[in-house]
Amino acid sequence: MKVAQTCLALHVSHQFTHFAATDGGEDKMAEDGKYVPSPRVAYGVFEGPTRFGKSVPGDAQVKDPNGIGPCEEGEIRTAFGAGMWGGKLPNMWEPIDAEMYAILAYLRKMASASDAQSRRCLVLCDCKPALQQIENAHRKGMPEGLRDWERGGLLEAIAYYRSKLEAVVFMWVPAHVGIACNAYADAVATAYLGNNDTEDASKVVRDAVRTRPCMYTVRREAAENTEKREIVDRRTYGHMCKSAHEWVCEQYRKTVRPGSHTAGVAGRLWSEVAVASLKHRWDNKMRLPDENGGKDRRATFDDVGDHNVTTKTILGARVRQQVGVPHGAHHRRILEGEKKRGMRGPATRSAFWGCRACKAARDEATKEAREARRRRGELRDWDDWKQEDSEPPQASLAHILSGSCAGNKEEARHFMRKLDKHTARATARVEREAPDSKDTATFLRRARAASLKAKGSRFGALAEEEYDKIAPVIACTLPALTDSIPERKRGELAGEVTSELQVVGKAASMAIQTWMRNNDKTKARAEEREKNIGWIKRLFTAWRVSHTERTKRRAERKEAGEDDSEEDEPVEIQLSAVTMHPKGTPAPASSVEAQVFEERVDLSNDMTGRQMIAVGVRRLVLARGELDRLEGPGYAARRAELRRKAKEAARTRDRQAAAASQNEAEESDATEEEATRESTTRRGRPRGGTKVEARIGEGLRREIGRGGRPRVGDG
Repeated sequence: MKVAQTCLALHVSHQFTHFAATDGGEDKMAEDGKYVPSPRVAYGVFEGPTRFGKSVPGDAQVKDPNGIGPCEEGEIRTAFGAGMWGGKLPNMWEPIDAEMYAILAYLRKMASASDAQSRRCLVLCDCKPALQQIENAHRKGMPEGLRDWERGGLLEAIAYYRSKLEAVVFMWVPAHVGIACNAYADAVATAYLGNNDTEDASKVVRDAVRTRPCMYTVRREAAENTEKREIVDRRTYGHMCKSAHEWVCEQYRKTVRPGSHTAGVAGRLWSEVAVASLKHRWDNKMRLPDENGGKDRRATFDDVGDHNVTTKTILGARVRQQVGVPHGAHHRRILEGEKKRGMRGPATRSAFWGCRACKAARDEATKEAREARRRRGELRDWDDWKQEDSEPPQASLAHILSGSCAGNKEEARHFMRKLDKHTARATARVEREAPDSKDTATFLRRARAASLKAKGSRFGALAEEEYDKIAPVIACTLPALTDSIPERKRGELAGEVTSELQVVGKAASMAIQTWMRNNDKTKARAEEREKNIGWIKRLFTAWRVSHTERTKRRAERKEAGEDDSEEDEPVEIQLSAVTMHPKGTPAPASSVEAQVFEERVDLSNDMTGRQMIAVGVRRLVLARGELDRLEGPGYAARRAELRRKAKEAARTRDRQAAAASQNEAEESDATEEEATRESTTRRGRPRGGTKVEARIGEGLRREIGRGGRPRVGDG
């Protein structure tokens, strides 16, 4: 009624000559509810019924053209059908493009008439963003700058045909609320989705653009293996980013199975809940509403950190893999690849360790029980050792949250209590506001039943196989609602359900973070082992000894006249260093702490036993056979030659050092004899000494006379 009143008021003011309702649409969902990756796009226009029948004075019923009886239904259908038209658009277009093109197509039709300058048109559209862009472009006054706008070609074409008419008034109407003309236009667009012939929209837009030298196009596949070019009415950089994103998504669709990224839920999702569950609670001014109804407070870094952790948990539940939880979906894929290749890689070793938090909890409990039995005298030292499980529990999200982890039971129970409480509230709201949405309510009831089962079980845990029932609730991926409820009510219901599920996600994140802290305490030694395992393996492979090869090398050295070095001596272990255990009793794990220094050692030099001790190896025999395989054939012969040359060089240095010492001794003796001879010669010549003393005494007397030196007895 309000739409009709507004249209009548506008008609009184503008005296419209023509009227139309336009609409555009796409089919994102197929008839079976599955997602369509490349949806079909179409538009529809309804200009009202054409003239039909004849009005008879005094009779409210429209008569047939002869005025005899009422018009037949077929004639009415023909009249309404004549006012409906539309077309199919390229699949790469968006719904807002279809809305704009529907307006463009109608204005183009009006502008092509002979009396276009006298036509005044009213256009009804249910797309507010399209009308706002059209109005902004019209108020700009000139189309020259529209090339930098999104959909600038469509806007320029609409402005071009709008200028050829006397007046054009656009009016926004709400969609899908019972407005007849808008419903007819929507029905036309839906009908044209199944059309096989795509309208040449690129030519329509291109013919109306006057302010740019060219427009970009993109190739697309058409029927019969032909290609067709479609106009790209976007900024170039943004379009390329979007095209790359679509290509990557298309490649993922070829390999990703349905439900693998939505916690096992296939089909349409409740998108409002899935999106809102990842949004933060603070507003643009970083203000948070108080939970107790008090004054709003400012968000802190802790609030941001809690939100990030909860978001990580929700997204991890969707793909069954979270950072910090080692045995997720990604680990299983790597483990399968290692098994196929027959190798023992990091995934295989991680699976062998299992859940370290479980092992730490079991060891602690075993230690306490052992100490209690030892105090009672019921246990000997070797009776408490047990072999590790051949298939230890794997640290997955199902293992942590179901309560199966022995090191995280309390947090898992807290999570189950929160799951029970808040899924019950969400189920009640969905059943009250959307009673026909059976699938959504069923998923919530299944999750609550699983939580009740865990709370009532003997061990307070849920079987890991039943984790699939609670995963959609943690991930906030529920089936879409099927009830036709108003948009406002749908939004309010989605907000209430999202609030309940976010509490569940926060409880799950707390349980996972607690498990991570417990796990970090026990994994340091294993990580160090994984870090050095490659180097250790190569080291001990190179130094492994074969008795046959050692005997052969000793014979070769004996023939060459070389002595056996100390590195060939076997390792001797003192009897006092060996602990004996009774037969049939498994030996305890070693308590010796070994430190490995990661230092590169050149095995080709003449290394002695003491030099080996310097790099962390004590009295080991060099495996020359292994080195032949590692360093190439003939390595042992080359090494023997190098050792022989090194010994010859050492002997030469020793001989040279001995000769140099002897020469120095001889030179020293000669020097001493010459000094003695010179001293004797000087003593045999007293006159020469007297002359020197006389010269020195004369010099002193002259200095005393000049006053340079004091006289004897002067103060």
